[in-house]
Amino acid sequence: MSKSQPLDKRERVEPPPRPQIPLVVWVLLAFLLGATLMYGRMNTLYLDVQEVSRGHQIMTVRARADPRDGQFGHSGEVIVLDGELQGQRLELRYGRDIVPLELGQVAVVGGIAQGLPLEASQRHRFTRGITASLTVQSLEGAHYASSPLGRLWELRASLQGDLRRQADVILAASSEGLAGDEQISAGNLQLPGSSEGKNEAYGLIAGLTYGDRRELKDSLLEGALQQTGLAHFLAVSGTHMALLGALLFFILSRTPLSRVWVSSITLLVCTCFVFFTGFAAGSIRSVLMLAFALGAYCLWRRVCVLSSMGLAGLIMLIFDPLLAVSLGFLLSFGSVAGIVIFGRYVQQWLICLVPVALRHRSKPLTNGLAIAIVAALATLPLTLEAFGILPLIGPLANLLLAPALCALLVFSFIAHFFLLILPPVGSALASACLIYSEFLGGIIKLLAQISWASIPMGGLSVLGIVLFLGGLIALWLWWPKPNRQALLRTLASVLCLVFLASGYTQFTSDFTTRNTSKTVTVLDVGQGDAMLVQDGGQTILIDAGPSPAVLRERLLEHRIHTIDLLVFTHDHADHARGAQTLGASYGIKEIIIAEGAQSSTVYQDISQRVNAPLVGALAGDVIALENIEIRFIWPLAPVRDPSANESCLIKLIVDVSPESEDANPLDVVLTSGDAEAGEVKRALSQPEGAKALMVNGQQKEVDVLKVPHHGSRNSLDEQLARMLAEGMGNDISASSNPQGGAGRASPQPSRTPIAVISVGKNNQYGHPRPEPLELIDRYFQKLYRTDKDGSVTIEL
Repeated sequence: MSKSQPLDKRERVEPPPRPQIPLVVWVLLAFLLGATLMYGRMNTLYLDVQEVSRGHQIMTVRARADPRDGQFGHSGEVIVLDGELQGQRLELRYGRDIVPLELGQVAVVGGIAQGLPLEASQRHRFTRGITASLTVQSLEGAHYASSPLGRLWELRASLQGDLRRQADVILAASSEGLAGDEQISAGNLQLPGSSEGKNEAYGLIAGLTYGDRRELKDSLLEGALQQTGLAHFLAVSGTHMALLGALLFFILSRTPLSRVWVSSITLLVCTCFVFFTGFAAGSIRSVLMLAFALGAYCLWRRVCVLSSMGLAGLIMLIFDPLLAVSLGFLLSFGSVAGIVIFGRYVQQWLICLVPVALRHRSKPLTNGLAIAIVAALATLPLTLEAFGILPLIGPLANLLLAPALCALLVFSFIAHFFLLILPPVGSALASACLIYSEFLGGIIKLLAQISWASIPMGGLSVLGIVLFLGGLIALWLWWPKPNRQALLRTLASVLCLVFLASGYTQFTSDFTTRNTSKTVTVLDVGQGDAMLVQDGGQTILIDAGPSPAVLRERLLEHRIHTIDLLVFTHDHADHARGAQTLGASYGIKEIIIAEGAQSSTVYQDISQRVNAPLVGALAGDVIALENIEIRFIWPLAPVRDPSANESCLIKLIVDVSPESEDANPLDVVLTSGDAEAGEVKRALSQPEGAKALMVNGQQKEVDVLKVPHHGSRNSLDEQLARMLAEGMGNDISASSNPQGGAGRASPQPSRTPIAVISVGKNNQYGHPRPEPLELIDRYFQKLYRTDKDGSVTIEL
């Protein structure tokens, strides 16, 4: 080919044109107007909160969303249809014996109403427009209204019930094929009792089709979806609307119906789907943009995606200004805006990596990869702040599995259609759909177990956000022409920067850790337990607290990106549920539990999640770090009930470094989880207990007590308190008054014991109770509480 000859069309890589700047300006003005409207709405809500009357109220309400299952029972969002609070949104808190309202159900409820506390912890409720909470004491006449919407929500509940029953049949058949005590999770279908009775195969379909994520909450599959960057499929948004609209349009356009009728029917069904799935912000945006596109189609005009997106956002913000701070709204618009503005441009850069002969055929592949990359990067500041996970495998997982998940969604639409018109055929299709869902879930969980699949990260700092936005603006202004050499140089530079940044982060993390080389930190995780033991570069997490989000925040606060060992005292939710935030990326080598507790399905699920084996421990076992040893002194024999308080692992965390190298007087921390005073005394009185207190040939004493069971009534008695305060040299049986008595003179302890209570603020149990607090005041020199002092760090 001579130099004067033009290049073949397939060889030329031209950057796509930039969207017109006036359109971007209009989008920005729309969002500014939305922010102004939001400010006014916030002021109105503030006044509404102040006017909520405390006390018992009776009112008619309608559920606006599916109920949520929390640590202390179900809760749900409703709108008040009559009564003093008419028109306001409330959060109902149901007792364990009250069946919660499903989406769209209407009922008369009675209970104690309380205005929402205007504090940081309630901000997420306030931004949803909730003005008060009501503890439900009575609920009567739950039903669906006779209106078209009521019938639609009743149909939703009926279809969910049919699909769930079908899933239970498959689950039962799958369980029968597994043998007795060796039953384990079969793919995504969980055995009875595992994952708290959740069925992940059904949960994936319910999340995709109905926007109902209850069955996936705290499940292995939910964590895997987040770690692989596929969780956005559970948010009913553009993907769902595009598939449903395309399916309907494809069928209807092959009938004699005119353009107007085809467009009208498609839009009507898609609008019903928005109500069917519970008014998700992404689905509302999608149906509005679909309306603009179908309108342009009927008028024989082209539609501008960016302008239709801006108009959709403006309409939504006018009707509900609080959407301006809704995560779903921001993620939906951010990803679409990024794809529209930069999608084709990134695709052209990716094409540069493809050999010239294959560029034309590679367009579908590069287009899918470009959309995944741009959508992830455009929403990066939001996802890091909300989820604390950077899914490195996200673009690859989306490229590989997005078509499969879209196929599952279309398959689910077809199965539900036949469930309505021909139930036997629909039932068969639903069974096939569930099996396919099980298969996909297994692949997603396998991808999540790759060690580099995701890394835990905190939200971007103000400087990071400024640099991020500045980079987008610079790219917009510069708009360099795609070039293979430039792309390779850019990729090499980015990899070097990532390597240097990760190295710097690791260095500063290690430096910080080694400057506080021997520490035990009782983390503030609310009403639960979680402790960090750090010795040089090694980290052990003991228990994980009740909340994955809170544990993630605490780990990021202490710059914890790797955990060597995970130890559980027992499998109660306030000790183990937080482990849902952990994954294979933390590099956990083993999970230490009480011997005999391997049968716990809670532990089995966590083991699968973090890809680490369960290892049993008994009194006498030791975990040795550099200068610290964790010595187990209870249980003495394999436990029968992994959930019982008396089955908890009781441990002494001991500094074994020579005293000549350590001037810190604190050497021993005693922690027992929920095992109370009786078990702690029995553990200390055993030979293994006395042996565990021998360090370098010297008898040590307990310097710090992590008060058992969050300071419950039986967490501490006078016998144990006196023994710890006066030293272990006092025989436990020598106390003449084990129960103590009021008015007794405080002893003069020879040591300075410290007590730490891990407890949630204003918890429903009334912890810590007055009885242990009185004993701590009499026998201990210092008391720290996580509800008042935050996380407590003890240097050994």
